[in-house]
Amino acid sequence: MRISVLTAFFMLMFTSSAFAASTCWVKLWDDAGYTDRELTIPCKRDMGDFNHIHSDDGKKGFNDKASSAKWHVPDGWKLVLYENHHYAKRKMELKGKGENPDFGWFNDKPSSARWERLAPGE
Repeated sequence: MRISVLTAFFMLMFTSSAFAASTCWVKLWDDAGYTDRELTIPCKRDMGDFNHIHSDDGKKGFNDKASSAKWHVPDGWKLVLYENHHYAKRKMELKGKGENPDFGWFNDKPSSARWERLAPGE
């Protein structure tokens, strides 16, 4: 079977361990201390407006809700949480593997999220 270089590239990107669903994720919680509603942001899925998404329990909207997070972001990438819709204003960056039980000044602020490649040296 013959496949194009482009097809092979996409197959590699979506099947590589760097972007496997089980190893690439960000989970946000409505309250500090990992409590209340949850929102899982799958690898490479940008969310420009948290008003129009559904939390893991199926309820609509997660705008200005997130106050804690756990994450596993692949090397070379970061998930950026933005204070306003469509990736604007102040932000918080999540890199590598980690957790934050209390966003502090950023509690109840995130309104959008975008996956971004790390800049060289970042």
